[in-house]
Order: sequence, then C-alpha cells, then structure tokens
Amino acid sequence: MLKILKFKSMDSGSLRGFLSIESDKMRMIFNDLRLMETNGTEWIAFPANKYENDEGKTRYSPYVKFTSKAISKAFTEQVLQALEEWKKLYGENVEIIAEDVDTGEIMPF
Repeated sequence: MLKILKFKSMDSGSLRGFLSIESDKMRMIFNDLRLMETNGTEWIAFPANKYENDEGKTRYSPYVKFTSKAISKAFTEQVLQALEEWKKLYGENVEIIAEDVDTGEIMPF
C-alpha cells in the first residue's frame, strides 16, 4: 500500500506538484517525487539530475527508475489513486509528518 505523506501543488510547465510517499510493502519513503502532466496525461517522476546533452538540450536522468514500463505504470497508477484520496481528505497543500517506526526486523540487504 502506498500512502501520501505530503503534497504541495504547483503549476509550472508540466509540473503539477511535489509529493512524498511511503510504501508499507517496501518499508521506504520516497521524497521529492514530482507530479507531472502533459496533454491530460499525469505521471510521477523521481528526482533527477539535470544536464545538457551534446546538442545543448536540457535532459533529466532520474536517480531511481523501475526496470520495466509495466512496473512504472502500476506505480504511477497507485500513487495517483492515493493522491486523489489525499486531496479529498486534506486538500492541495497539507503535510502529515510520519512517525519513525522500528519493527525490529533486519532487512535482507
């Protein structure tokens, strides 16, 4: 299950906002994700390194990415669904501070 921890709405080009989420299954928090939208299509972008390619065009290289488009699409769909629920409950710009929870389990990495 994915849980929204905070969301800040923005409107700059294709950027629609910043959010942080928690994945119970992965026991991870993802900060500074970006909600993007172009021509009615929304997606979630991970933080990225901005650079210029050989032609001088600005490009972005994400710090983290999924190994398949299907997994990326499923992740985006789950985040967007969680975000819609969040907006219904809290509105556009609310932050909930997550508590640190130590389950005592050792991770396999």
